[in-house]
Amino acid sequence: MSAKNEVLCRVENWRVQTFELSDADVDRFGQTIRNWEKQVAERQKKNERDRGMKR
Repeated sequence: MSAKNEVLCRVENWRVQTFELSDADVDRFGQTIRNWEKQVAERQKKNERDRGMKR
């Protein structure tokens, strides 16, 4: 299973179990995901910049 599929499975499992979490837990989890997305976007931008410099 690819890493992406594994993450998607974990997110699906998390959704199934969401009703057991408090609003604060859900907010914290959502904030974590937004931070990850921000880090991924920054890394992609940096990689594109680095690739541009190599050309």
